Amino acid sequence: MDEKPVQFFDDFRKGFRSKKDGVQYEDYQYIRNGTASIFLFTEPLAGWRYADAQERRTAHDWAKQIEWLLTEQYPVAKRVVLVMDNLNTHSIASLYATFPPQHARELAERLEIHYTPKHGIIVFLAILCGVGGLVMMGIARGEGKTEKGNACFTVACLLMTIITVVSWLALLTCTEPIFRLFGANDEVIKQSVTH
Repeated sequence: MDEKPVQFFDDFRKGFRSKKDGVQYEDYQYIRNGTASIFLFTEPLAGWRYADAQERRTAHDWAKQIEWLLTEQYPVAKRVVLVMDNLNTHSIASLYATFPPQHARELAERLEIHYTPKHGIIVFLAILCGVGGLVMMGIARGEGKTEKGNACFTVACLLMTIITVVSWLALLTCTEPIFRLFGANDEVIKQSVTH
């Protein structure tokens, strides 16, 4: 699960194309038309993704997204493993702040949260591909190019899957040299391999 803030812009002045050489001229000024937060859920091995745009990113917004995930997407799963950033709104406390205690507890007991490391290169690549592809999809759809938008996001998800598989293969075959490259000592390598 990830989320991305976005800004909406409009042209301050309409661009025009030169009749002489066909160059498109655009004004650098823009009008800011608000912001939103895109929540993105993906299960790469199942080929599933879901994105939802909200007006803001608050603890209540996050809690409602988690409720949707557990009650609509995975209603019969006993436990859902969620990998996400360690943001201030991403906590079980957000469920209790949003829902009645009994419902919050039911949701919390089905949720297993794993926070991503603050400096995880694989996570950054996944965000670059997944959320970046989502932005490209949104721009294309905004221009009325739905097929192009879907293709952009599909390519981004495939790229994310390929990067994940290659990264895991590299880690499985070259674990110790890779960890040493990133500065790990013998104790850290031992714990990393164990976990």
